Amino acid sequence: MTTQKHRENPLFLRDGFPSDERSDIPIIHDSESITAERLRSITWIPCSSARKNDSRSCDRIGVHHFVGDEHIPNIYENPERTLEKYSQYSILITPDNSTYREMPRPIQICAVFRSRWVGAFWQSHGLTAIPSVTWSGPESFTFCFDGLEPSSVVAVSTVGCKRGHEAETFFMRGYNVLLERIHPRLVLCVGTPFIGMAPATTSLIVYPYEYPRKKRD
Repeated sequence: MTTQKHRENPLFLRDGFPSDERSDIPIIHDSESITAERLRSITWIPCSSARKNDSRSCDRIGVHHFVGDEHIPNIYENPERTLEKYSQYSILITPDNSTYREMPRPIQICAVFRSRWVGAFWQSHGLTAIPSVTWSGPESFTFCFDGLEPSSVVAVSTVGCKRGHEAETFFMRGYNVLLERIHPRLVLCVGTPFIGMAPATTSLIVYPYEYPRKKRD
């Protein structure tokens, strides 16, 4: 039984941010402060390397979540827990929650919802966020690009994609749909890009992947 107080809690309802009209997935707004020059000046670290009271030059450090799901902190369930730690850094890329083809569709939609919600939450607290975009098969194209503003900055990763014709075909199929629907002004790729990821109409910025260390608070 849910009490009335809990029933009205925004962290229970998860309805506090503008959302896509069709899917109700929260929208992550583009930030004009994110430029190609700024992205190229950032050193990207995995979330497991972020730490409280970081003594490094955090204004030039960004945090990504392109790690195994088991290494991603449960920010969605406890969004305020890591807020102070993450607020030190220049830019945050939203959690890259897995959307595997063998997953039931509602689970995949939930993964996208949670990632976008976290980004919207960060933005509501003045943090700079870039949405990570992931997809499974063509059936996921009906929801995996929701919550992205047209001509915005997005982040993708090829980490975990097995090299080979089939893997590249599946990745590029979704990537090309992303370009067609969103027309992103900048794409940040963490990891080695596939050939064909940088058409003339899109600026692609590549950052090498750093494998995560053990999680720290």
